[in-house]
Amino acid sequence: MKRKILFVTPKNTSGGAERVMSTLVNEFSKKYDVVFVTFDSKSDFYNISGKVKTCRLNAGTDNYNKIVKFILLPYIECKRFYNFKRVVKKEKPDCVISFLYTSNILSTIICRQLKIPIILSERNDPTMYNKLKKITMKWFYSKSDGFVCQSSKMKEYAENNYLLDNVVVIPNPLTMSQISDVVKKKKNKIITVGRLIEQKNHKMLIDVFNRIHNEYKNYKLYIYGEGEKRKELEEYVKTLNLQDYIFLPGVEMDVLKNNNDSKLFVLPSNWEGYPNVLVEAMANGICSISSKFSSGSAEDIIENGKNGFLFEVGNLDELTNIIRELLNNEDKIKCIGERGKQIYSSIKVDIIINKWDEYIDKVIRRCKNGKQKN
Repeated sequence: MKRKILFVTPKNTSGGAERVMSTLVNEFSKKYDVVFVTFDSKSDFYNISGKVKTCRLNAGTDNYNKIVKFILLPYIECKRFYNFKRVVKKEKPDCVISFLYTSNILSTIICRQLKIPIILSERNDPTMYNKLKKITMKWFYSKSDGFVCQSSKMKEYAENNYLLDNVVVIPNPLTMSQISDVVKKKKNKIITVGRLIEQKNHKMLIDVFNRIHNEYKNYKLYIYGEGEKRKELEEYVKTLNLQDYIFLPGVEMDVLKNNNDSKLFVLPSNWEGYPNVLVEAMANGICSISSKFSSGSAEDIIENGKNGFLFEVGNLDELTNIIRELLNNEDKIKCIGERGKQIYSSIKVDIIINKWDEYIDKVIRRCKNGKQKN
């Protein structure tokens, strides 16, 4: 009998975690029975294979404003819980794999009640959550049967804080569909990709661009993404009189593949889990620069000065100097871009899927041998 795996995440939107889950769901559906559950009723940014049984619980919060969400929170959470539990009981999966805080908590409760192996993965930096969430995570995550991290530093954090003895590091996969042919003639474009929120620190990149603009007036900056900071960032660009040089085009599918003619990719984030956009930019041959956020994944990905560049979070001067150095040296941009492309060989999808497959098998076997958490 085929193994059945149930994947769950709050939404299928344009985030990095959602992209990884959609890849896992589609790849595993080639050999297993796969069920894909989302809490909302309509998100479908990433394509899901017709082989996958999809289940939308219609238990999201998108239709409510903040006040109504707060008032209805107990009802919403109960609806999520009972709808999801009904699905899990009906499907009887061999294992549940959950991404992100909300689904991780509900999945753990339900799987413990139903004695189903549960593998969790926290896709952002858990050290950046508020105190209440950290306490909640410490309690519930410790009940998981398996835990997947994206960096060695986060593995150490999970082992020490959730007291788990079965933590593994598995980077995010890349598929050939995310990569385009090398562009020999690059355009004078600097690009970044990320939600328009405080975490991504786009304002800092705008400040850096403003500093160098008079020296490199033929360069343009593109900030792809959507979010609550759009108006604020647009107004800030106007105050700097840079609206003809800085653009916010919104969300675009395969944005780095479609813009691999850019000379530089910059990730100025205050924190990240494992930045898909960074490895995607590198694999597409774009010379890449990233902040050294606390999860440690950028330092696992980039060997500073060899296949990319790193700078301290929020250090305006350091980032400005790196960009200046590169824009004054076309050969270096090309060399770093070519070295960066080699990242693909270590995280291509078949390698990562094999790691997940081996780990899932290990977790299921441990549970069958009486080592399932209570």
